[in-house]
Amino acid sequence: TLVFNYDVDPSELGSRLTMSLDGTPVSYSMLSNQVDRVVSLSIDGIDPKSSAGKALSAAIAPGMPCVGCTSATIDEIQVGSAISNIDKLDILVVESRFDGNQALIYVRTNQRISGTDVRNLLKIDPEMTVTTEVSSDGFTIKGPFRSGSTYELTVSNQLRGIHGGRLTNEYKTYVAFGEIEPSVRFTAGKGFYLSNRGSKTIGVEIINVPIVRAQIYKIYENNLLNYVASNRYSNWYSSGS
Repeated sequence: TLVFNYDVDPSELGSRLTMSLDGTPVSYSMLSNQVDRVVSLSIDGIDPKSSAGKALSAAIAPGMPCVGCTSATIDEIQVGSAISNIDKLDILVVESRFDGNQALIYVRTNQRISGTDVRNLLKIDPEMTVTTEVSSDGFTIKGPFRSGSTYELTVSNQLRGIHGGRLTNEYKTYVAFGEIEPSVRFTAGKGFYLSNRGSKTIGVEIINVPIVRAQIYKIYENNLLNYVASNRYSNWYSSGS
């Protein structure tokens, strides 16, 4: 799993990423296909048990863009870590996030969690009702977390991974939520244009932004395909718009 500080497109990453195991190049399969800060992949043809402790490294060639950014990376990015023992479940990262105005806690583990609901294995202080969602590299906790507040998270040592690994001890940590970053985004992320046959309305989510300047362009039907082909999606937005 690769974790970025901005959303990235897995297809853009795949064209620039090379992987090595103990210095020897290896092939991999991209598991993620959605834009996200977290990208999951699997290394082809290795045995997790016999490879435990070996050095796994990733190199990302220059020119890697992030979604919504106006610039790309200049230098090669190199990261690496040792392959974990799958007989042991480890919590690698716990961090707070905001998905729009939804606050959540992201927990990354060294292997996929067994089962689909881990709520009974969690304790949050102050106590609240939460929901959980298991992913290929851990799980997410959603609840009425407040910005500017800190919560104590306890994970039971009964938590298990799909390979049978379990936590050695009960895991405790504090999770702090900062202020929500200002953002403006469309609620429907898959649209490219607004048809004149619909309701002619667009859902926009605005968080902590006092003034928004919108620019609207009318594209005639006979020019629509040409416009989409000759203009990058990221160029359809002006700074501060």
